[in-house]
Amino acid sequence: MSHALSPPASASPTPVPTWLLVGATGRLGGMVRTAWADSPPPARLLWQRRTRPSPPPSDPLPSDPPPSDPLAADPAWLDWSPLGDIAPLLERLAIEGPVRAMIVLAGAAPRPEAPMPDHTDLALACLEAARRAGIGRVLIASSAAVYGAPSPPAGFAETAPLTPVNAYGAMKARMEEALRQAARSPGAPELCLLRIGNVAGADALLAPHLAALRAGRAARAGLDIFADGRGPLRSYIGPRTLAQVLAALAAAPAPLPDALNIAAPAPVHMDALAAAAGLEIAPRPAPATAQARITLDTTRLERLFSLAPAASLPQSMTRELGIIPRSAPRPAAKST
Repeated sequence: MSHALSPPASASPTPVPTWLLVGATGRLGGMVRTAWADSPPPARLLWQRRTRPSPPPSDPLPSDPPPSDPLAADPAWLDWSPLGDIAPLLERLAIEGPVRAMIVLAGAAPRPEAPMPDHTDLALACLEAARRAGIGRVLIASSAAVYGAPSPPAGFAETAPLTPVNAYGAMKARMEEALRQAARSPGAPELCLLRIGNVAGADALLAPHLAALRAGRAARAGLDIFADGRGPLRSYIGPRTLAQVLAALAAAPAPLPDALNIAAPAPVHMDALAAAAGLEIAPRPAPATAQARITLDTTRLERLFSLAPAASLPQSMTRELGIIPRSAPRPAAKST
């Protein structure tokens, strides 16, 4: 995304819109914050984190930004829980002015051996808060898992029926239906559901090994290999490209579709992504239940935002994560 340009001296300054990112301390939210800190979008940014009591210094809450995070002390932080009292949001807006777009990346990720989280109440609370606060556009993260599997050769389009095959996809499909009903209420803001594919670095392949890969240390992961000798083919997007897409959607002047697939145009073989990251693969035969291809059709997204061909390359995605494979030349240490 290009930075906002200063207007000519003779022109009236165009007001800079404000965007609210809900879930700014989560994995995806943190990636977007980092990308926008390096390449600011043409907006004033407000980061949401949950309201909480002040903990003792020796016992920080998991939702706290790390002490080393330079944004932690930034006044752009809003301490507010969408499931609680809306007053902190309304009070902040009364002081600082309206918010044009709310981007919701909040929602607990599923964990092994733990009950499946339900994002519906949180998403509905965000939509209702946006209505009461006069926020005109709400982008809410859903998932490609709502479609099920396998995908057609061209990938799932947004018009495909939702037939999820796992609990996470079913939960997101229920959330989508509840949000659609709520969005038909009088005065509801514009709603766009973001069916996000795999985000490099927030996925099951790279995320567990991200620190090691960034440091150039050896890492190894198991991966299903199919009869063609390749790993699963999936729709991916790099975190910085995701941030660019979110900025473009938040700023779009025309109304958005009610649902959008979010991924780079060309799908990626996961073994190729692992190779680009320098992640060693422990191959295992894919079980009969495994799906070789689950991909998204991004035609609708590409009408709104032009993605460079390089955005689909595994090497580009790993560069967005700050990964330099061990086989590649690494920057020399600065002399002191």
